[in-house]
Amino acid sequence: MNQEKQLLALKDNPKDLDLENFLTLTYCLVDELYQTLKYLVDRPGPNPLFSESEVICLNLVGQMAFDSEKAWHGFVKKNYIHLFPKLLERSRYHRRCKDLQQITELMRGKLLYFMNTHLQDWFVLDSMPVPVCVYTRASRNLRFAADFQVDNNTLYGHCAAKKEDYYGFKLHLLVTTQGVPAHYVLAPSSHHDVVLGSEVLESYRKYTLTLFDKGYVGLEKRLIQPNDYQLIIQKRDNQTPNTPIEKVFLGTFRKTIETTNSLLAGQFNLQFCRAKSAWGLTNRVIAKITALTLSIFINYCLDLPLLEIKNFIF
Repeated sequence: MNQEKQLLALKDNPKDLDLENFLTLTYCLVDELYQTLKYLVDRPGPNPLFSESEVICLNLVGQMAFDSEKAWHGFVKKNYIHLFPKLLERSRYHRRCKDLQQITELMRGKLLYFMNTHLQDWFVLDSMPVPVCVYTRASRNLRFAADFQVDNNTLYGHCAAKKEDYYGFKLHLLVTTQGVPAHYVLAPSSHHDVVLGSEVLESYRKYTLTLFDKGYVGLEKRLIQPNDYQLIIQKRDNQTPNTPIEKVFLGTFRKTIETTNSLLAGQFNLQFCRAKSAWGLTNRVIAKITALTLSIFINYCLDLPLLEIKNFIF
C-alpha cells in the first residue's frame, strides 16, 4: 500500500479535497486493492472499457454523496465525465455494481487487515434498522421475503430507539472500540437481538471481549462455547447491577458504536437504501459499510480521528 501513502501525503487533511480530487484518491486506493484480488474475477477476452476499479470507486463515493444511484450517475455524467470518459449507461452500471459486491466485500477485509483489526480483542455489538419500504406499503411488498426465502411476517419489526414500527431488516454490527466495522450480519427485523448476537460472534472469531446493551441479556446461554468469549452486557433494572468497571466500559464504548451507526444511517443513508431486490439490498449494504471503512482507513493513514469523516466531500 505505497501508492496511497504517497497520495495521502499530498494533503494534510482529506477534508481539504474537493470532490474531483477525492474521486481520484478513491480510485487510486480502490485500484491498488483490486489488483491484489482481480485474479478472482479474471475472465477470457479483452478487458472492459470501463474498468472494475472505476465501477467500485463510483459505487463507494456515491454512497457518501447521494442517496439515489440514478441521481449520482447523472451527476457524474454531467460534471465528471472527463474523469470517467467511458462511463457506462446507468442500467449497465447498476448491474456491474451488483456483480462486484463480493469483490467489494473482500476489499473491505483488506482494509481491516491493514488497520490491524484482526489483532484487536475488544468489540462492541449493536443493531440498527434497515427499512426497505414505507411501512404503509409493506403489505404490497413481497419481493424481499421471496428473494431471501423467509416468512414475510419476519420482516415486520419495531425500533425501540425511535419508537416506531418498520418493514425490512436489521443490521447487527460488530465494531472495534475505535468504531471500525469489523463484522456484521443482516437479518429479518423481527429476530431478537439476543438470537442474532450469538451468530455474529460465532461467525467472526473466538476469544473476544464484547460489550452489549440490554437487548442482549441472556446471550451467554445461546453460545455454543460461552467460555470462548468474555461478555459485558448492560443489566436491566431488575438484575444485579454491573460492576463499576463494567459501567465505565459500557459508558465509554457504547458511544462509539452509536457514532458508527449514526454515520451509516445519516451520511451513508443506510435507512434509505432504495433497494428493490435482495441482490440490490446486499449490494448497497456492502457498498455503504465498505465506503465507511475506506473513509476510516484514510484517517488511519493520516493519524486523524477515525470517525471524523462528515466533511470529506461537502
